Amino acid sequence: MEKNKLVYLTGLNGIRAIAACAVLLNHINIGLINFNVPGVSLFGFNKGKQSGWNLGEHGVTMFFVLSGFLITFLLLKEREKLGAISIRKFYLRRVLRIWPLYFFFLFISVLAVALINHTLPTGSQLFFYIALMANIPFIFKFVLPVTAHLWSIAVEEQFYLFWPHLFKLKNIKKIIIWSIILLAVIRLGVWTAYPHTKLSSFVTVNRFDCMLFGALLAFLLNERSDIINRLNSKFFQIASWAIFLILFINISVVNAIITMFTVTAATGAIIINQIGNKPKLINLENPVCNFLGKYSYGIYVYHPLLIFLAYKSQLFEHISNPYLKVAVIYIVIIVLTISVAYLSYQLLEKKFLNFKGRYSVVHSTNTNVKSFNSGIEKVL
Repeated sequence: MEKNKLVYLTGLNGIRAIAACAVLLNHINIGLINFNVPGVSLFGFNKGKQSGWNLGEHGVTMFFVLSGFLITFLLLKEREKLGAISIRKFYLRRVLRIWPLYFFFLFISVLAVALINHTLPTGSQLFFYIALMANIPFIFKFVLPVTAHLWSIAVEEQFYLFWPHLFKLKNIKKIIIWSIILLAVIRLGVWTAYPHTKLSSFVTVNRFDCMLFGALLAFLLNERSDIINRLNSKFFQIASWAIFLILFINISVVNAIITMFTVTAATGAIIINQIGNKPKLINLENPVCNFLGKYSYGIYVYHPLLIFLAYKSQLFEHISNPYLKVAVIYIVIIVLTISVAYLSYQLLEKKFLNFKGRYSVVHSTNTNVKSFNSGIEKVL
């Protein structure tokens, strides 16, 4: 790898875009009841309430797999380049990428809720969010308003507390494989024995196995394993996109736990196909996906607050036709969310990302460049 080349893997912005937009549409639909339109739903009804979107419910799984893959791939390239991984630089990069937007959103969301609802968070609530443990209040049902979704960011941060340290071990790939199997067995066992309990929620929310699966793919790719070629085959690509099609049209075939496993595998297969030079069933390398993927972190973080502000403002109450009202709600919130994410990136995140580059050994980008991708294509 040349010293100043940037790592840009094609199609990954498309996966980010699908995941972020799916979560956004899911949460808008679930929140329609707050806009006084109980009889309209894009994704059907469940016990009289607007249902969530299956694809949206598994969007975070896609983020987990992608995160595990990309960060592990970059760490492997760093180790190849220097012979070791700088733990200090890894955490500095992580802080500069995640923390500015996370804590800025936490501040403005607490402030907005306090001003509108005239309620203040408890000290224990704030502690878990400030300590990047938002998955705990999510599991035990004492979340701060509009911040429930931060559980996934907390899970990732907890995973990366130990992940780079494991690169010192010689048998790390075996540890990954056995950890994935163990975590999957535990989740299935707990859900079978204690369904819909705090314990079952805990083993479902903390999806280290999804990130480990992405990490395993990065190791296999780096080793030029034949498994990568198999995942790149037409059979696996058709099967992977078929899974996403089923989720897209909101059909539930198997239970949520099994679906989580299949989405994890399907996301991994699509990642491998997107970054390679083999024909793609669906090419996610296009201007729309690249734009949305670039701002996907902001889209994911800001949208619950914007939904909250929209219904609290009663902005759409003058629209009497429920179908027109729902259409306007979707359009306004989607446009507003993307706009806020764009401004956040340009005015807040970008400054920290530029600073983050000082601590990067292998320089990556989420902006389409042609300087590195040929190196990946040679691997595949």
